[in-house]
Order: sequence, then structure tokens, then C-alpha cells
Amino acid sequence: FTGGPLGRDSVPADARLRTLTAPAWYARTYFVNTRRLTDPAVRKAIATAIPAGQVLRASGVSGTVTHHLLPPGVVGSRGFDVFRAGDDGDPAAARALLHGVGGTGQKLTVAYRSDQFHGAAQAEAVRQALEKAGFAVTLLAVAPEKFYQETASYDVFGSEALTASLPVGSSLLPDYFSTHSAQGLGHVNWSRLADAGVDGAVDDADAAPDIRTAGARWAAVDRRVMEQAAAVPVYVPTLAFTVSKSLHGLQTDGYGVSALRAYVAGG
Repeated sequence: FTGGPLGRDSVPADARLRTLTAPAWYARTYFVNTRRLTDPAVRKAIATAIPAGQVLRASGVSGTVTHHLLPPGVVGSRGFDVFRAGDDGDPAAARALLHGVGGTGQKLTVAYRSDQFHGAAQAEAVRQALEKAGFAVTLLAVAPEKFYQETASYDVFGSEALTASLPVGSSLLPDYFSTHSAQGLGHVNWSRLADAGVDGAVDDADAAPDIRTAGARWAAVDRRVMEQAAAVPVYVPTLAFTVSKSLHGLQTDGYGVSALRAYVAGG
């Protein structure tokens, strides 16, 4: 769908058992409320501590740890790690950042959807890492009908799929992080980020004359957002697609394959 790598090497010889795998076009992400957490150093400590690999393992799904927002295959995706905390975070480095801005003990509310699959396990992994870094963490399970209405009252929340209608930077990043994005339906700047550097980079990317230039500019937007620690991407799920000439009616989208209308015909 985006030019990302397909897992062809794992396709078995038996045609009845074949699947293809590919990275999803979104990253599961924790959003950091920049209005409640105004000190960039505190946000960077959070981003440094969050254990992406542990969150992935707690999710119970297949995927790949990521440290940036644009997933593989999306034009502009680059393999960078601003905070160099490794796949399981670095609470000790995060604690050192906190000592430079007033010390440990700062209270954090970390929210997750109460109906989210393995949400509690993910949140517990995050809590343990943040407390090792020196934060005092309160976990908050919120009913789905209230969750997005109350994002202003959370310090950190997730993990959420940072996704959009199309797998391109211009669809994925502006609504979440630019103040120039259209307000209203679809506007999901949950981090409440208002940064002139990010806004300017988004405008610059929107004005790109060709796709190659656009890719480089959306990569710059990705990096600027990460430098602000307005969000902490943790993993890109791996999607599996069944392959068979006899299997019909499968429906696919950015989240995977639905077999609700599937049927078998032929040998």
C-alpha cells in the first residue's frame, strides 16, 4: 500500500497457508499534553523513559519498535531516534534530565481507554518506567465515550494510532501537531502543541514542488515534533494478509483484514 517491505520470505510452500505481512501505515503513540507540561525538558524525560519495546510486548500483537512518527513505506519516513533511549527506554537518563529542571517527584496522570485491548498492561509498563525515572504516576482508565472529550485533563495518554485518511505525511502530521490545521472535525492536536518551528516546517512541506522534496520536508516535520517531545511513538503493528485463490470477500483497511464477508470458492 505504501511501498513498505512485504514479508515474502515467510510465505510457506503450501498455498493453503500463505500470508503476506507488511507494516501498518500508522504508529501507536503516546501523546504528551504540552499545555500541562510546559517545560520541554520534562517532556523529553518522559519520552526518554517510556519503554517502547515493553509496550509492544504488552500489546500482544506483532510489530516493530519505532522512535519516529512516520512508519516504513510512508514517503518521508526516516530511521532516527532523537532521544537515543533504546527500545526499552532509559529511566536513568530520564532521571538525570529531571534533576536538571527541579528534581524528581513531579506528578503525572497517564490515561488510557478502559476498553482498549491490553491497555492496562501497556499503561502499567509505562507507569513502572516513569516511576523509575522519578515521576509520581497516577494511571487513569477512562470509558471510551468520555476519553477524547477529556484529553485536556491528561498529562500523557495512549497508546493511540496516529493515523489519517491517507498514508502520507500531509495527511498524518498537520492535524495532530500544527496550529494551522483546520479546526473542527478531524482536528486532533491532542498534544496541544503550538510551536512556530513545527508550523513553519508543515507549511514548507505543504508547499513542496514534488514528492521527493515533500518526503524530505515531512521527515523534517517528524523530527521537529520529536524534538519537542509532544508525542512518543512506540511501535508500528505488522499487518498479515491471507493469500489464496480460493478465498474471496476479504476486506482490508489500514488496520488489517476483516473476514466478516469472507467465503471459499474453488479448489
